[in-house]
Amino acid sequence: MICISKIDSIKKEEIKSIAILHKVAFPKFFLTQLGIPFLYSLYSGYVKDKKSGILVARDNNRIIGFIAYSFDYPGFYKGLIKNHIIRFMFCSLFAVIRHPSFIKRLFGALKKSEEVTRKEKYVELASICVHKSMLN
Repeated sequence: MICISKIDSIKKEEIKSIAILHKVAFPKFFLTQLGIPFLYSLYSGYVKDKKSGILVARDNNRIIGFIAYSFDYPGFYKGLIKNHIIRFMFCSLFAVIRHPSFIKRLFGALKKSEEVTRKEKYVELASICVHKSMLN
């Protein structure tokens, strides 16, 4: 039975917990396969961006779920790629070595960063995750 005792904003020191929870919840997803450092960098972007954030669900102070959101997703995405491209490339390096086909998808993400800025602003719930132990 799910018992959410609190929903609030994430603390900076909890970002790694979010990356690990993402990995557990989405083991086969592309972003997961890029690794914990990549996910940490991604979710750090949500915390640092003024129009974005992460809400967490807690059970006895243990994070059991989260929602990553942005009120200006095109701006968030463009800024994240533009300002942290070297970090994301470095974080993706080992995944690309293991799976060379990932290169095409990563370049696709760069192309998306150019295309997404041409569209109007919109709110996006980028990740919605609940720990699998809560689903029983």
